[in-house]
Amino acid sequence: MADVRPAPDKQESHERGAEYTEYAEGARGRLEAGYLPASNHTGPLSLSDQHRAMNPSAPTASRGFATLLRNKLFLRLWMAQLISQTIMNAANYAMIVLVTKESDSSLATSGAIVAFSLPALFFGAPAGVLVDRFDRRLVLWVSNVLRAIATVVFILALIFAPRSIWPVYALTFFIAMVGQFFTPAEGAAIPRLVHRGELMNALALFNITFTLAQAAGLIVIGPIALLLIPQFRLGGAHYGVTVTPIISLFVGITALYLVCALLILAIPNRVLRSPDAVVVTASGKRRRHEGARLKGIWSGIMESYRFIRSDAVLHLAVWQLTIAGIIVSVVAMIAPRFVQIFFHKPPEAAALVFIPAGIGLVIGSAVTPMIARRLRYARTITAGVILLAGSIALLVIGYASAPYIFGEQWWSAWPYLGGMLAFTFLIGIGLDLINVPAQTMVQERSPDRIKGRVLAVQIMLLNAIIVVYVPAIGWIADHLGLAAALLIVAGSIGAAGLLTVLLGARTGSHNVDLTDGQRSAPEGNA
Repeated sequence: MADVRPAPDKQESHERGAEYTEYAEGARGRLEAGYLPASNHTGPLSLSDQHRAMNPSAPTASRGFATLLRNKLFLRLWMAQLISQTIMNAANYAMIVLVTKESDSSLATSGAIVAFSLPALFFGAPAGVLVDRFDRRLVLWVSNVLRAIATVVFILALIFAPRSIWPVYALTFFIAMVGQFFTPAEGAAIPRLVHRGELMNALALFNITFTLAQAAGLIVIGPIALLLIPQFRLGGAHYGVTVTPIISLFVGITALYLVCALLILAIPNRVLRSPDAVVVTASGKRRRHEGARLKGIWSGIMESYRFIRSDAVLHLAVWQLTIAGIIVSVVAMIAPRFVQIFFHKPPEAAALVFIPAGIGLVIGSAVTPMIARRLRYARTITAGVILLAGSIALLVIGYASAPYIFGEQWWSAWPYLGGMLAFTFLIGIGLDLINVPAQTMVQERSPDRIKGRVLAVQIMLLNAIIVVYVPAIGWIADHLGLAAALLIVAGSIGAAGLLTVLLGARTGSHNVDLTDGQRSAPEGNA
């Protein structure tokens, strides 16, 4: 019988060729760097080594986190990520506290959140394409050097214009813009440093590190640095410089960004060599692989948007994931002002908000899968929305009633403090009850060929809303009070979240099980 299987289209052949080149070139780099045992050859990479690179199950050695951490090249990249993410979050904490202290305005504080969100909105999609055209190692180490230079400029601004908040906005925007190039380059470098069989563990380790770095920067290093580093003066009374805790923190951040650059430079360039070099075509000729063209960025985004719209469950999950992201940005904005008004503490004590919320996030991430299996998707989301909106509203109710219950010095009463910290803890739990199921649904219902673009659309949607919603809440906090702003957040988020659940019930998506992992509708025009 004649073979009637359809021939692969050009796009599929192109992707397979690119995938072959990616792993073959990565294997060559690992071989030359000593990660793969060397064979006595000086010519092209052997078929056996190519097979070992593309079929990591062939070796008998087990592949786990311990194997990854014994890989010196991967360890350098991972350490660079751990350090850079941690100090970036510590810097974000310090800049939010600085703006709050100097401006005493929630709207001004929201400006730092907007400055951090705008680069993702405007540069996120093009950056991924541009990174594919440059040497990834160059992008990684230059990104760290640029961030180090930016922090030096910021230190000078703190010395000569200590009360100006515009340098904070400029530094936040610049570091976030550089991050739009650093992150995809880092992600593309991971497969170059590990065997394919280790890739899932490597990505999991990077995701865990991302969460730990947020906690370390926002909850540990940032608060401890501002609270414990002493202020001192260099030089005489007339020509000296007062070194504040924030300046000391950013001096350390500058040095650590340079350490990250050195870690990247310690990875041989041949290992991270771009796969753009050559691809073997069907005709046997070799040609340059140019990757996706810039002119195709927006058409790809529109394709993924149509794909999302074609699946009601996925569409609602994207919105639910966006709601959770908005709350995270609002919490980051109001935390310093919150501790001033609700606890009568200085902005440097914003960790009083981040610590219980962070503990709630950690515990919530552990228990949410079990809860979701029992309640199913829609009920889990509903529980998260109610818990989130209810906890925010109860913060306001507790604040308003405390003077009548505890009298003078109500803010120092232990029952009041315990209740406030408990409600912020429940906010972390509520975020997980929304975020974890929604993120799982987005992953399950997005095929690999379009998954990245679906996530890009969700991130663009989130940042487009943040740049409007967060300043609006900041303005309300300044003019109507923080308590009124929190009630509006609770009402708007609660209404939007429950609306997505009701729309899901109308489309029948409330019966979807997170363990299905299948699309219930055809993929449409995707």
